Amino acid sequence: MGLCSQELDPNSYWYKIRKELRNQLGEFVDQTWLAGLIAQENLETKTLTLIAPTNFIRDYIQNHYSHKIRSCCEVNMTMKFIEVVTINSLRVLAT
Repeated sequence: MGLCSQELDPNSYWYKIRKELRNQLGEFVDQTWLAGLIAQENLETKTLTLIAPTNFIRDYIQNHYSHKIRSCCEVNMTMKFIEVVTINSLRVLAT
């Protein structure tokens, strides 16, 4: 299972979603693109927002993997994937 099991709470939705994505896309994609994301899970609204460290990674995830993330959320976990944002955009919203 690699780093996925060491970094995340196995009871979290993001852990389960990443595990499924890792099975579909492979360990290279997981470690290259997904491992650096921070998940914000809202259990009340059952929504998932992913936080990327840079605009480039955010854009790449949105363009190449958001449909897979959305599918895993909705079909397997009954979570709704909202968006990928950057840390900087969260700082702007907080001010």
